Amino acid sequence: MLVVDGFIKDFERIRTNYNKKGLAEKWFSRVLIEAGVEKVDRKLTPHSLHSTYVTRMRRNESGETVKKLAGHSSIAMTDYYTRICIPEMVKSLQPTKEAANRLFE
Repeated sequence: MLVVDGFIKDFERIRTNYNKKGLAEKWFSRVLIEAGVEKVDRKLTPHSLHSTYVTRMRRNESGETVKKLAGHSSIAMTDYYTRICIPEMVKSLQPTKEAANRLFE
């Protein structure tokens, strides 16, 4: 099981320092190639999965739950890793569209 800063050995929840040796990045690059994911003009690292995980989990779970799952010590850190999705933001503003349009009448 890959975690952002290393590996968990034998599911015993023992964190190790393999990532400091660059092994996680090498493994991750190999997995991307095998999966056919192109890195054209993108910086993809094991850590980039962290933002993706937090962002997608926030769609369905409370901030407090995601904070615990991601291992963050504060909601502010969870918010930092949450990436805004423009289409979702536009959709959430649709109910206010009429009121906003009336402001300029």
